[in-house]
Amino acid sequence: MKHILTVSLLLVQFLSAKAQYPTDNDLPEKAERVKKIKLSSQPADISAPAVPIAGIKVIPSCGDTLRLGFVQVGMANKKISAVPDKPWNAYLQDFVDTRFKPALTASGAQLLWVVEDLRINERTFAMSEKAYVRLKANAYLSRDNAHYQLISSLDTVLLKGGMDVTHKHDQNIAEVFELLWSRSVDASNTGAENATLTMADVVSKEQNRFALPILQTTTYKPGVYKTYQEFLNNQPSIEKFNVEIKKRKVTIQEMGANDNAGPVVEEAWGICKDGELYKYYKERLIPIEKSGNSFVLSNYLDAINRRNKAIFWGAMAGGVGGAAFGLTTTGLFNVETIPYITRQQPEATTVDIDNGTLMF
Repeated sequence: MKHILTVSLLLVQFLSAKAQYPTDNDLPEKAERVKKIKLSSQPADISAPAVPIAGIKVIPSCGDTLRLGFVQVGMANKKISAVPDKPWNAYLQDFVDTRFKPALTASGAQLLWVVEDLRINERTFAMSEKAYVRLKANAYLSRDNAHYQLISSLDTVLLKGGMDVTHKHDQNIAEVFELLWSRSVDASNTGAENATLTMADVVSKEQNRFALPILQTTTYKPGVYKTYQEFLNNQPSIEKFNVEIKKRKVTIQEMGANDNAGPVVEEAWGICKDGELYKYYKERLIPIEKSGNSFVLSNYLDAINRRNKAIFWGAMAGGVGGAAFGLTTTGLFNVETIPYITRQQPEATTVDIDNGTLMF
């Protein structure tokens, strides 16, 4: 009991600093319109597995600590933030305790689920609405309530259709967690031989996941990030550059001594200009900004709380004017990294902190 209490205090300190809503330091300066998403309070129709499971501990370790994603409202399908209806750890733990209670036994092994991403999105197409939910999580198993083995990992996206998808996110989240349950139960039967960790080790591992220079500063070094790793390190390899906009395309050009034009940068992850960050994607520059331990596309934030307003474009674009600004920094981008969703893809709203690709 003393061990559990000590680890619980450590966990609470970590979550309070990194993954709470609405006490996170990165909360918007003014209140945005948000949609609170409640999770299902109904137990799942499941029975106890072959390997008895006595309990499930959940550690939320999501990058965007402020929101679950974005949902549509109104006739114009405006996007607003979707948020948990309670602090993150209670949000997930209360749900899991209720949902999987029928399958738990009085004694047995303990599961530990580290949720590295839980994200929802929705989108209207010509003849239908689609809802998306992503769950990325690691499952650990303990047989002595002290040491945990990593037994399985899950990273999946569910695509659901319907007429009123906003009111079905709780069902979709419940379904994707049941996939995690099934995978965890199956893995518990295999007798994994992975190295064991204490709860404190797991928490430390998650803290290190966000121990990145770009997340630990508000002063971004100007230049071109040729790779995502350069971005994470806040170390652009090209310090002097110029941006040109021609025929709806952005060209990034390295500048040499005495401002002589150097080679065109054929591939880049992004740039930093005048203290603001932009992801380079398909010859466009997309304004992004920090939210919790992640970076969201600025276009999805209410104007009153948007840090990156792309002010520098007035100076950079020169005579090109406002039309170019609209073509190069805003607009809809699809998530194209989900191999099993090749049509009716979700809108990109954030940067996947683990690999730098666009995600919803």
